Formats: sequence, structure tokens, C-alpha cells
Amino acid sequence: MRKFLYYFLIIISPLSFIFFLYNDDSTRFDDLIMYQLDKIHKIDNNSTIFFGDSSCGNGVDAKLFDFNTYNLSLSESFISCGSLEILNNLIEKKKIPSKIYLMYTIEGYGYKKSKGHQIFDRTFLDVLYNKSYNLKEFLKESLGAKSRKLILDLGNDYVKQSSKLKTNPFDTISIKLSKDNLKCMKMISEICEVNNIDYAFLIGPNSKKIEKKSLLKFKEILNENSINFNQFYYLISKDEIGDSPKHISPVFKSNSTQFYKDLIK
Repeated sequence: MRKFLYYFLIIISPLSFIFFLYNDDSTRFDDLIMYQLDKIHKIDNNSTIFFGDSSCGNGVDAKLFDFNTYNLSLSESFISCGSLEILNNLIEKKKIPSKIYLMYTIEGYGYKKSKGHQIFDRTFLDVLYNKSYNLKEFLKESLGAKSRKLILDLGNDYVKQSSKLKTNPFDTISIKLSKDNLKCMKMISEICEVNNIDYAFLIGPNSKKIEKKSLLKFKEILNENSINFNQFYYLISKDEIGDSPKHISPVFKSNSTQFYKDLIK
């Protein structure tokens, strides 16, 4: 019996753990990912698509656009590289949209790609990170910490917001561009050029204003890399703010949507 337990612990247990990792690579974002990917079957060559993070998910109501408009926003952790993955998937499936708009929050352009935030073809390290993160969150919740599980809000066509932000978020911040974002943005730009897709990178709704010198430098880098960019964005008022400086409340989502409808005309 002891010999059996010894072999089980030394050989079987590690193999079982590896098998478990490869058969369950779930993340806390998977419900959102699947919700957005399920829209792909509706998309055709006349579609307009919004890609982005939560500022776009909360800020643009696709239903208020023309019939063939869809919002496939993920979260800030995927940055523009997550949008690139979905765009490549659309092209592989011959569902090439006519127009795309890629909207990220001010701070989001400066983020690096987070570990484990891979939509397709997750590596072993991606899976290991996701498992470790899920275990950490489970332990925190068991000790009484607030759950960070994402809950879909079908009426808002995105993730449910938490309670309204109570602190004062109305200040000025710098906008930066990470190497990860620049790399994926350049690839998106090249893909759009090859496939005759009209595109533009946008800034999502925010209650904060952008520091002018940083914006000039940001625009200069994008111009040097021939990346289409529009600097104007919806400034969220105190009454409209949701659970974050970059989230407009779902009650006022039509306000920011109308702003972007007018902007992209």
C-alpha cells in the first residue's frame, strides 16, 4: 500500500495536474470572451465593429447604430492585442468588416499585455497563470474579499457595473503608448490596409482630461507609424459617471454613443 501511494505521489499526481491544466484553461474573462465571440456568426462584409476595453464596452451601444454594427469589447488587460486576435479570427472566417473602430481608455494605451490574457491558442504558461490567478481569487473570496467575477449585463451588452464611483476623478493625466500596444496597433493598421477596412483608433469616455504635451508626443508616434487616430473623446460629467472614471453609467450610455456616432461621420 505504501509503495502504491509513493508511486501515485511521484508519478500519477504530477501527470494528473498537467492533464487538468491542459483541459481547463479558464479565466475570469471567459464568459465575456464567449459572449463577444458568439456575435461573430452575425458579422458580414458590410459590418461595422467596435473593438476595445471596458471604456468602449460601457460607452458605445451598438444597437443605436445601423443594423450591422457590433461591439466586441473585452477588458483593458487584453489591450489592442486582444482586438488583433479577434480581427484575425474574423478574417480567417472570411467575415471581413467594412469599418472598425478601436477604442481604449487614456491609461489603457500605456498598458503592457497582461499574462494569461490570450483569447486563442493559450500556451502552457498562459494556462498556468490563469489557474494560479483563479486559485488566488478563490482563496481571497473564501476569506471574505469581494468577488471579482464578471457578471454579464445583457441589457447593457457588456459586463455589469458595480456601485457608482464616489471619489472625485476629475483631474488631468498623461497618455502614453506601450511597446505591446504599438506593435499590435501597427499590425491592425497593416491588416486593415491589406483588406480595405476603414479604421481608426479612438479614446473611450473618461472623466479625466489629457495632459497636452503627452498627447502631442502620443500623436507624433502614431503619425510616424501611419496609424489612424482621432484624439477627441466623450468627457463624462459628474452625474454620468459609473463605477470608474472611464465608465459612463449605463443610464447615460446613449449620450456617449451619440457623441461617437457624430465623431466617426
